Amino acid sequence: MSTTNLIQKIWVFCLSLILLLFGFSNAALGAENELKIMTLNLHDGYDEHGRPNIDQVLQLLAMENPDIITLQEVEPQYLQRFNAAGYHVISGMNHNLFSYQFGNAILTRHKLIYHRHHYLPSKLEQRGMDEIAVDVNGIVFILLNTHLGLGNGERQRQFSEIQRIISYLHQPVILCGDFNVPVSDRLFTDFKTNFQELGTAIPVAESFPASDPKERLDQIWYSHQWQPIKAQTIPWDGSDHLPVVAKFLLKEQSVTNFTKAEIPEAASDNNPLLPNIAPPSTNLAISTAPDPNGANWDTQVELPLLKRPTVSISLSGRFDNSDQTATAMLNYQPLIFDMRDYLSKWRIRGKGEWITSIGVNTDHEIKLAWEQYYRWSDHTGTKIIIGNPQNKIAARIEQQILLSEKLGCSFGLDSNGKPNIGMGLTPDKKNVLEVHWYPGETQNWQIRWSYQY
Repeated sequence: MSTTNLIQKIWVFCLSLILLLFGFSNAALGAENELKIMTLNLHDGYDEHGRPNIDQVLQLLAMENPDIITLQEVEPQYLQRFNAAGYHVISGMNHNLFSYQFGNAILTRHKLIYHRHHYLPSKLEQRGMDEIAVDVNGIVFILLNTHLGLGNGERQRQFSEIQRIISYLHQPVILCGDFNVPVSDRLFTDFKTNFQELGTAIPVAESFPASDPKERLDQIWYSHQWQPIKAQTIPWDGSDHLPVVAKFLLKEQSVTNFTKAEIPEAASDNNPLLPNIAPPSTNLAISTAPDPNGANWDTQVELPLLKRPTVSISLSGRFDNSDQTATAMLNYQPLIFDMRDYLSKWRIRGKGEWITSIGVNTDHEIKLAWEQYYRWSDHTGTKIIIGNPQNKIAARIEQQILLSEKLGCSFGLDSNGKPNIGMGLTPDKKNVLEVHWYPGETQNWQIRWSYQY
C-alpha cells in the first residue's frame, strides 16, 4: 500500500469518526432537551359507555409514557391509583363540598421544584389552575393546567386572571387544559402575542367529542423558548375527549434557578361596610350613646397603635360623667382560610378569618375576645364575637349585608337573645357612619363614626 493511499484512508477514518461522534452528540442533545406532554379530560372518570375509565387511563399512560400528564375532571379516588403507579400527583380540587372534591391533576415522575393551586374567578361552577415548576432531565420550566368554565363571561374573567398570573412567572412556560372553546376563539387574541398554541405549528386533529370530533378544546400553549416537533390527537374511547400529545424541544433555558414567584391577589376594592379579609387592625373610631335617662353620654374612642401582618395593638377608652376606663388589646390573627376549599359546590366564594385578642384595662381586669369573620360573597358576611365585656362570657352574632357601594345594614343577636339592627353609610370608603338600634334595651341606640387608613 502506497503512502498516499494510507494517508487517504486515515483521513477518511478520522472524518467518519468525527461525523459519527458529532451526530451522536447532537442526537443526545436533542433527546435530553425533548419533552413529551399529554393533556386529557377524564369525563368525571367514565368512558363513552359510562364505565369507570381508570384502567384505560393507566394503560394509555403506560403506552405513551409522557413526561407530564395534565388531567381535567378528576375524581379524588383516581389520585391514589396514579400515585400507586409511580407518579407524583399534584391535585387542584376546585368543586368542593367538605369531603367531596372534584377538579384537575398533574402527573409526573420527574423532580418537582414547587407546586401551588390558583382559584379562578367563578360565579357558576368553581374553576382553578394548577402550577408546577419541574425539572425534566435538566429542563427546568413551569407548567400550568386548567379547565375553563362554560359561559363566555366566565371564561373571559378566568382567562384574564390566568394571563395576570403568568405575567409574574419565570419562563419557559407551558399552559395545558380544556378551554371549552377552539383556538380560533377571540378569547386568545391578546394571549397570542407572547404564546403559541400547538396547532399553529403542527396540524393537530380535533379532540371533542371523542365519538365524532368537531373541535379541539384540549390545547397546549407554549412560550417562545419551546419548539414543537411532533403532535397528535390519539384515537381513544376512554372519555368524551381524546388525548392530545406533543413533543417539544427546548430552544433556550432562560432561568435555571426557579423560585416560587410572589403573586399578589387580584386587586379588589375594599369596602369598610363589608371588609375584605385582611391582617388584623383597628380603625380610628368614636361611638356614643345616651344613658337611660338621656342626661349623660357614654362615649368610646378606639385608636390603633401598631399593625403588623398578623398582629395589631389597639387602645380604647370609655368615658361618661362618672367613669373613665382605658383598655389596651393585643390582637392576633392565627387563621385565614379559603371557603372555596370546603363549600365551593354551594357557590360560596369567600374567605374566613379568626382573630383572638387579650388585653387589660385600667381597673386591672383581663379582657378576652375571639372574633370569627366569614365573608361569604361580595354582598354578605357574618361576624361571631365571643368575649367577656362585663367580666362574664357573652357572645354575639351579626349578619352584614352590603346593599350598595355606599350603604349597608346589619342584623344581630346576642347570647341573651337580644337583637340589634344597624345601618351604615360610607361616602368615600374611608369614613363610615353607623347607627345601631337595640330594641328593648334601656340604652337602645348608638352612633358610631370610624375612619379607615
